[in-house]
Amino acid sequence: MKKILLSFIFALSGFSLYSQATCATATTITANGNYQAGTIVGTYPTETGLCFTVAPPAPAKANWFKFTPASGGVLTVSSDIAANPASIDSRIAIYSGTCGGAFTCIAYNDDIGPADNYRSTVSNVVLTSGVTYYLVWDNRWEDTAFSFDFTFTAQSCFSPTGFTYTAPATATTVSLGWTAPVGGTTPVGYQVEYGVRGFTQGTGTVLNPTTNSVALSGLTASTVYAFYIRANCGASSYSVWSGPITFTTLFLPVNAPYTTGFEDTSFGNMGWARSGAGAQDWFLNEEGIGSTLVQGGAWSAVAISSATSPANNWMFSRGINLTANSPTTVTYWIRNYLAGGSLNVASYQLRVGNDQTSASQNLTLWSESSISSATFALQTITFTPTTTGVYYFGFLHNSAANATGTHALIVDTFGVTQTLSNNEFVASKFSMYPNPSNGIVNISNSENILFETVNVTDINGRIVKSLAFDNVSEISFNVSELNRGVYFVNISSDRGNAVKKLIVN
Repeated sequence: MKKILLSFIFALSGFSLYSQATCATATTITANGNYQAGTIVGTYPTETGLCFTVAPPAPAKANWFKFTPASGGVLTVSSDIAANPASIDSRIAIYSGTCGGAFTCIAYNDDIGPADNYRSTVSNVVLTSGVTYYLVWDNRWEDTAFSFDFTFTAQSCFSPTGFTYTAPATATTVSLGWTAPVGGTTPVGYQVEYGVRGFTQGTGTVLNPTTNSVALSGLTASTVYAFYIRANCGASSYSVWSGPITFTTLFLPVNAPYTTGFEDTSFGNMGWARSGAGAQDWFLNEEGIGSTLVQGGAWSAVAISSATSPANNWMFSRGINLTANSPTTVTYWIRNYLAGGSLNVASYQLRVGNDQTSASQNLTLWSESSISSATFALQTITFTPTTTGVYYFGFLHNSAANATGTHALIVDTFGVTQTLSNNEFVASKFSMYPNPSNGIVNISNSENILFETVNVTDINGRIVKSLAFDNVSEISFNVSELNRGVYFVNISSDRGNAVKKLIVN
């Protein structure tokens, strides 16, 4: 996990090999066991195809190991062991390729988590017989010596990789695909187990697809799920499980009041989005409870400044339903990182639009430049939407180029509230369904608001249906006699009046 604060013991059991300083002189591992990484003093990779887009601060260093399996199998490497304190802040990448040339990133990790565990683990990495793999520990966060466990297990049935959405997710369906394992036994099928994120394996829904994809239905909107998958190689032979791998259904717009503390591992898991995935794009930062890099909780949103050009990176909120002509308040906490110096200041804009794209962010709500304070400050902005609909808020990080160190803008605890008129408040409490409808329409509420009358009007304001009710909290009526089109349901209740749009199909 990316972190901004830099901090500048080890216990050893089993094997006691020290890593070497370069790719060419990497220490060869020949057996499973515990190894000492030693103080990070070697040369940071100069090859192309590196796993991490952000290198350690100068001077960048790394320690090197290498391993060439005699047969195919899976590898687990971990500094998340009792010999190392949880505060040991390691980072590992595994490569294949040629020293001084091009690398292929095989696996990497920066923090196993939770918030106070900065050790690293890569698990069940598929290795090919006869290929040399390089294990690179670097000093992105610290250069302290530590030890790690190395476990290679020979096998011929491998897990699939390359998971992706094969079709856009909807509110209730998700289609997932994967790449068949390369090498080993060709699978005859796969086994998938899924559930809401955090479920215990063995309690989820199990599927056994025979192809490289699966379609899931009956899901809940705006929800983070997880799945595990393994290959079925026949004759009761299965690969190790891969997972949990998260996926989400479509995040539907949410009503105000809305707030988020960015307490997750990805923007997609919150219904948010960002403009890309480069080194300077927004990311979610975990620093542990009590850290100055978070205003509350354990996470915040961060955008790092470029050393060579002005920042131009967007972070977009999930959709928020807002009502026309109702005062709206946006709040968030913001701070600069790396105070001091003429270049160590941050700039940004807060805009709002109708989609999670920069082109749609057509209204600037707030703009700040030369932010130098390294302490969180609460920012409060008010505006009044002119139309009722779904709004997306966008943070544009546009700080100047900064070559004097790791510089960033940090945002935390974002919220939107709206002051509604009494009638708008009442309308927000009613649920009308199904809509569209060509038969029975139901209206209910959870506030024990009592219905008195309902008048259905066409788009010209003519009453086409009028009903009276005896102060009940749930009602139903039939619209099958109405022509197809748009109508307005005018509701009178004991707490005020409301209008709902109804489509008859």
